[in-house]
Amino acid sequence: MPGRAICELFAAVGLILPVLLGVAPSLTGWAAAGLAVVMVGAMAMHGRLAIVQHKAAEWRNVGINVALLAIAVFVAAGRL
Repeated sequence: MPGRAICELFAAVGLILPVLLGVAPSLTGWAAAGLAVVMVGAMAMHGRLAIVQHKAAEWRNVGINVALLAIAVFVAAGRL
C-alpha cells in the first residue's frame, strides 16, 4: 500500500529530523506518541483482516506493528 508506506516514511522523518537539525527536538517525543497511536490502529486493522478475511499473512504485519509500537513508546517515554 503506497499510502501506508508514505505515512510511515513521514513518521520516521518526524522522529529523526528535529533531533538532527536541532530545531524543536521536543517534537520527536510527540512524533513518537503519534506514531504509537497509528500503530495501535494498524494492529487492529491487520488483526481484523487476519480474522475476518482469513488472511494469515496479516499476522506478520501485526508483529511488525507491535515492534514499531514498542520502539515508538520507548522513544516517546525518553523524550516526553
